[in-house]
Amino acid sequence: DLTIAGQAPVRGVISPSHEVDVTRLAPNRARIRATLKGLADGPGAFELLWAEDADPVGLRVLTHRAEGEAEGYFLVLGHPTGGTDAVAPPKDVVFVLDTSGSMRGAKMEQARDAITWALGRLGAKDRFNVITFGTDVRRYAQAPVAASPKARAEAIDFVDNMLAMGRTNIADAVSAAVAGERDPDRLRVVLFLTDGSPTAGLVEPEKILKALPRSAKAGDARIFALGVGHDVNTWLLDQMAARSGGRSVFVGPDEAIDATIASLYESLQHPLADAIALDLGGLKVSKVHPTSLGALFQGQEVLVSGRYAGGGRHTVSLKGRLGKAARQWSTTLDFPHKSDPADAFVASLWAARRIGALLRELRLEGHA
Repeated sequence: DLTIAGQAPVRGVISPSHEVDVTRLAPNRARIRATLKGLADGPGAFELLWAEDADPVGLRVLTHRAEGEAEGYFLVLGHPTGGTDAVAPPKDVVFVLDTSGSMRGAKMEQARDAITWALGRLGAKDRFNVITFGTDVRRYAQAPVAASPKARAEAIDFVDNMLAMGRTNIADAVSAAVAGERDPDRLRVVLFLTDGSPTAGLVEPEKILKALPRSAKAGDARIFALGVGHDVNTWLLDQMAARSGGRSVFVGPDEAIDATIASLYESLQHPLADAIALDLGGLKVSKVHPTSLGALFQGQEVLVSGRYAGGGRHTVSLKGRLGKAARQWSTTLDFPHKSDPADAFVASLWAARRIGALLRELRLEGHA
């Protein structure tokens, strides 16, 4: 358990040797925790790497080309930071909460407390809505409304009066969360919490997913799915998140739901760009993971790895849009044509992410 304190923002914290948990305490400070089971004696047994710079995104690329291999390895790192005074662009936030009978008790109380807390954290120019679902779907409003003090107070009353009863109608809840016209100047973020599988309305996961496009585009709602306990349909929540350009998080039945919701919501407070794409300036690449980056938020780690053929000097860019404005961050470097012993750990990190991606494909699609 250690803390990095930098003179400039701390970027790209990674460990080539162990799985580490990184918590951002401030732009210049990060806490790192790892379980070092069977740690061998001597230097190099545990490695931790990071960089410090004041660039808005801290974009950098590491490369490695092993002896005798036709292709090299690359790793794109970034970590957008900003001061606490930075003004977040306006967004639409839709809270979707499972209020079926299985949520009764401590789970409902924690979810209620977390949503009440999040409503108080909305920006002055944000809009929001609260949707609950058991057998039927209930909405605080028909569409996202301005986060005025009056609307927040009404929404808190709506949340306080929620009752855990009925079955689990995920299909209608998803449709309600993504329905309606989009404001092109706002990112729509959907926080979707459930502790069960669909048991009301459409119950076939494939039919539920028809409410979502096959691939995320600019303007689509980004679903951040939170599954609680062992009864959730992880495949369905993973697909909902992946297709919409969001992500899925799962917590055990005894873990704190409110803390998880709060942490997830905090990570989505400050969107920087939507529909992010990685441009490697004409470099021939393959086996890139992840293939889709969705939206980019302040404080979010960016880590993309892959293989490349050829070499030479290339500009690597993250490109996206926020509303009508184009956003781009770039860095230029040389990709070695021949064997280069520098940063050999890049190959190991790529291999680990490649295995993870193939396992994910097996879980989601049944084949890889």
